[in-house]
Amino acid sequence: MIKNISKVILFLLIFILGITACEKDKKKQDETLQFPLETQDLLNAVMDQKQMEFNVPGIIAGAWVPGQGEWINTTGKSDLVTGEDIQEYEQLRIADVTKTFTATIILQLVDEGVISLDDFLDQIIPTNIPAADEITIKHLCNMTSGLFNYSDDSAFIATLENDPLKKWDPQELINIAISHPPYSVPGLKWHYSNTNYIVLGLAIEQIIGVSLENVISDRIFNQYNFSSSSFPLFPNLNGEYSHGYMPLGPDSLLEDITLFDPSSTWAAGGIVSNLFDMRDWAKLLATGALLSDSIQELRMDWVDVNSQSDPYMSYGLGLINEGNFIGYYGAIPGYNASVFYLPSEDATFVVLLNRSSDHNVSLEIFRELSAILFPAEVFW
Repeated sequence: MIKNISKVILFLLIFILGITACEKDKKKQDETLQFPLETQDLLNAVMDQKQMEFNVPGIIAGAWVPGQGEWINTTGKSDLVTGEDIQEYEQLRIADVTKTFTATIILQLVDEGVISLDDFLDQIIPTNIPAADEITIKHLCNMTSGLFNYSDDSAFIATLENDPLKKWDPQELINIAISHPPYSVPGLKWHYSNTNYIVLGLAIEQIIGVSLENVISDRIFNQYNFSSSSFPLFPNLNGEYSHGYMPLGPDSLLEDITLFDPSSTWAAGGIVSNLFDMRDWAKLLATGALLSDSIQELRMDWVDVNSQSDPYMSYGLGLINEGNFIGYYGAIPGYNASVFYLPSEDATFVVLLNRSSDHNVSLEIFRELSAILFPAEVFW
């Protein structure tokens, strides 16, 4: 009899604990608001349409709006050979979004009184760059140095296509840039140039005496628990990642270019991350959580870029203002990323692609997603 009573009591305890666990799970689900199904359908349709239009193997995207809902979606393949579906947690190269990390470290050093935005380049590093006594740290950060973009050099492009595993030294990239005439005298005109951020990477290493990769890991990845972010020095990716693709050759068939040495972009584009780390980074970046208010205000001193390819953009110190959205976008062989935050709504958008091309598909997807959720905030 006692034995049977014990069994009944045990059963009741398990039953009660089960109900409590279910209630906790339900409460947790309720706390994660979802957009209305009609809205989700519209967001999903954007991804499906762009994937087909631009022949993108796989897309990962998310939108988070506190008090309204969140949406995460994936479409397509992570690996065209195995046919594996792309997953929301997979890591991809984030391309030019790397510049936001490099600029943040520079601005932290300004905050700490180690350097000034008005310091001339030749005061920071020994260099063979012409006009180094006229180019300031600010000119490098906001792309007004006049330095030629080494990535536009035809010989560099050909080498990259023929030998994506080539190891590049930062000075080698700078030498390519200064073999071309500058776009303008320092401070006169804006022109997008990866060379600026290669130079800033060298400046950080000269000032701190530690590799740029370790500085970013110590000051940002480790401090903010970006466990899926890294700054690899090697061509291969580790862990759970998506393969990267781009068209090569006259037939324009997609080639797997995952094995790509990041030294060709380094401080301008070498970081690897995922959807969730980029979600958190977008808000930290746009709100200035890693900087003082005064330095963040200087960071958002926007330069009118008059860009035909992006008429909605203005440029700050390693930061893009796309209409009312703050963040960054860009591409690297095999990958394309857009990461933006809307301060007025505390809203975040992240779009990651495993294909690169002449067309910035991630930016197009971001614009259409944001237009669905915030039609009054956009003008594209």
